[in-house]
Amino acid sequence: MLILLEPFVKLDANYFTRKFGFQSVFANANNKIWCFGKFGVDIQIIQDHSQFLHVKVSSGALPTDIFCTFIYAKCYRNPRRILWEELVKLSNQDAPWIVGGDFNVILHPNENQGGDIQRMGPMEDFNDMMTDTGLIDAGFEGEPFTWTNKRIWRRLDRVLYSKEWAETFNITRVAHLPRRLSDHHPLCIDASKTENKKPSSFRFQNMWLQHHSFLQTVKQSWELPIEGYGMYKLQQKLYRTKELLKKWNRETFGNVFSTVQQAKQAATDAEKNFDKDPSEANLIALNKSNAVMVHALTMEAEYWRQKSNCKWLEAGERNSKYFHSLVKKKRMKSTIHRIMEGSQEITHPDRIRDSAASYFENLLSGQRAQPSTTDFPFQFSKISEAIGNNLCSIPSEEDIKETVFSIDKDSVAGPDGFSSPFYQACWDFIARDIYDAVRDFFSGTPMPRSFTATTIVLTRRRIPLRLGTTSDPFRSVMSPTKSYQNFSTEESRKPSRN
Repeated sequence: MLILLEPFVKLDANYFTRKFGFQSVFANANNKIWCFGKFGVDIQIIQDHSQFLHVKVSSGALPTDIFCTFIYAKCYRNPRRILWEELVKLSNQDAPWIVGGDFNVILHPNENQGGDIQRMGPMEDFNDMMTDTGLIDAGFEGEPFTWTNKRIWRRLDRVLYSKEWAETFNITRVAHLPRRLSDHHPLCIDASKTENKKPSSFRFQNMWLQHHSFLQTVKQSWELPIEGYGMYKLQQKLYRTKELLKKWNRETFGNVFSTVQQAKQAATDAEKNFDKDPSEANLIALNKSNAVMVHALTMEAEYWRQKSNCKWLEAGERNSKYFHSLVKKKRMKSTIHRIMEGSQEITHPDRIRDSAASYFENLLSGQRAQPSTTDFPFQFSKISEAIGNNLCSIPSEEDIKETVFSIDKDSVAGPDGFSSPFYQACWDFIARDIYDAVRDFFSGTPMPRSFTATTIVLTRRRIPLRLGTTSDPFRSVMSPTKSYQNFSTEESRKPSRN
């Protein structure tokens, strides 16, 4: 499909379809939006509006019918509010939906360069519409701005998609193509469905804490004796607990989404039974089923809240649709689509993975550089003897507990998979092992390898770069284990107490 906005000429369907090599073309009422379709693509106009064209697209190449809304928004705030209202109405559908075009407004202040400071009101309207519709910004590759008058640069053109779209097409790429003679960058959208699911690593789920059997299950396993020194025992107990929780999650806790559906159905059945026979027994059954449903929904919301790493909403707020959209956005933004290895562009996921593994294997196994002996032209500050003694001292049990409970409950778990809520919730029976492990650390006891393990995370760049240059496409982030973070946090806090 090809979409043209504000073509400045009258639509001659026969001429332009022949010229561009398409089978069909449609225009909205004011001739501002043209929509071309290839052979084998059926386009049905659902709604024609002065600021958008909403169509249904069917094709044998698509896994299902999709809905597309092509935008050419007005330049002023009040007419755009009408557009936002119409998009909210269109959002009440379960089919894959993509929205793209010239919105004539930016979403964030950093999407503007030059000119006057942009007013917050229009941006807030745009953000509110995205929240109300659940639409997700697809991001982009290429230049950061899509429009310019040679003095001002703004990102006015973008692509948004629904949760259903993200579930149908797990990869959606938007490229800002060169402007050439226009004042706007064309957008190229590439959506695909790939089956490349890898087994996920263990991550402690905060929702497990709400299950009535969690603490007792973990306690029984934790208190089984293990011989060895403090850090070794902690490492072994964490490993044993991880394996236990995997099994417990499958056999006892169950699939949270299936639990929600079953709870909803049970609540619906109980409500029907009570409507037919409003007896005391049916009322008790209705109240019980509603309580079970609320509990299941709370756990589902906590799952998405943790997975989305959304910290600004208060605990207990349930907006699973919003959390789910954040997770989809993070997942799609973190995908590396291509890299340059020398002069060769690599796009296949397996080859990208192998290239990254080879790059870091060479980087981390190479010859170590000798420490620098540079003489600095200034004197470093020296700590006092009291601070030095404090740094070397073994922390008290009160200090250790304070450190553990000061860790943000929303902080990301390390490679061991355990986040701070686990340590805080189970503190009554794991405290002694934490104390012993921390004392080992400050006494100089060698740490188990698992405590110093790191995860190399690849972060995506918008412009592909070549391996071997000063700016490699693989920018690594080293993430230490949560247990080691606990020890490091305690170390960093100590000087401030002097």
